[in-house]
Amino acid sequence: MSINDDIKLYLPKYLSEESTKKLLKEISDFPKNLSKSLYTSNLKNEKIIFQGDGIRDVYISNLPSSKIGQSSVIIFSNTCDIDFKNERLFPSQIFYAPIFNLNKYSLGLINKGIMTEDSLENHLVDIKKQRITQILYLPPMRI
Repeated sequence: MSINDDIKLYLPKYLSEESTKKLLKEISDFPKNLSKSLYTSNLKNEKIIFQGDGIRDVYISNLPSSKIGQSSVIIFSNTCDIDFKNERLFPSQIFYAPIFNLNKYSLGLINKGIMTEDSLENHLVDIKKQRITQILYLPPMRI
């Protein structure tokens, strides 16, 4: 079975043959087909935190280290789960992860001797193709 055959098992059955082909092409072209439409500033004046928002200067720690710093983060919590208007029995928690600069990360791996430039190149390709499960790659914002 091919990867497309595997993917087809999970696609909605109501898709037309043409829509299925188009979707499979988009999946196979990922991540080269990402565009600036991935990001928006249309909601920046809203008084709510949305899933997927980037927020600056949030406190983070990298356990087990007890050091606390600040970083830009991406919000993973569902918007409705952290909306203050939703009544709940106990306060909701916000789930987020730091956003880091890929160039600084790369330099750190080289400078600390963790990787050679050759192995780094393959590692970066794997990151950009979402093959590294601990890292969610966010392409640069193109304006």
